Amino acid sequence: MRNLSANQLLAGMPENQHRSLRRRLRTTLAAGEPALEIAIGEEVRATRRRRGMTVSELAAVADISISMLSKVEHGTISPSLKTLLGLSRSLGVPLSRLFSRFQNETSGPHLHGDGPFRLPARRSDIAARSCRE
Repeated sequence: MRNLSANQLLAGMPENQHRSLRRRLRTTLAAGEPALEIAIGEEVRATRRRRGMTVSELAAVADISISMLSKVEHGTISPSLKTLLGLSRSLGVPLSRLFSRFQNETSGPHLHGDGPFRLPARRSDIAARSCRE
């Protein structure tokens, strides 16, 4: 697993804002700890601002406390899947968008195609298929 560099994560952040967050991010990255929570928080905050929502408005729509939303945006907690789903739905973005600032080298390949992808039901089906091909 690979973290983004501090410069990549901080690129969109205004220089005069979020100094404590930038300091904590640099400390986290220097220590080699995962910056996932910080990356999620930055994406939640950026998306909320693009939508013109206040913290209290998003918290109300997502059915979480203002305190919880603040902790998510500052990357001080690891939010539950339920919280992340509520935030993504309230912001009108797919859940994967909240992870867009975090890259993971070990993520598997993505399948693209016109129809559904089906796994063979049995090992014998796999063997039969490879003999035909």
